[in-house]
Amino acid sequence: MIAKSRQDSHRLGVAVQIGAVRYKGLFLTDPLAVPWPVVDYLAEQLGIGDPSQVKKYAVRAQTAL
Repeated sequence: MIAKSRQDSHRLGVAVQIGAVRYKGLFLTDPLAVPWPVVDYLAEQLGIGDPSQVKKYAVRAQTAL
């Protein structure tokens, strides 16, 4: 599932959410509410050079009404 994502930010954000749901049993309302070493570790596992990409995960354009 993660490998199908095109952007590093999405791949990393999904990995954080999957880890949170496995650890806590629920999805995070704030995907950045994890310790930074966790993000670093996941980025390394996914081959993402810039872990700060996760900050873009929760940002998206407003949906038109």
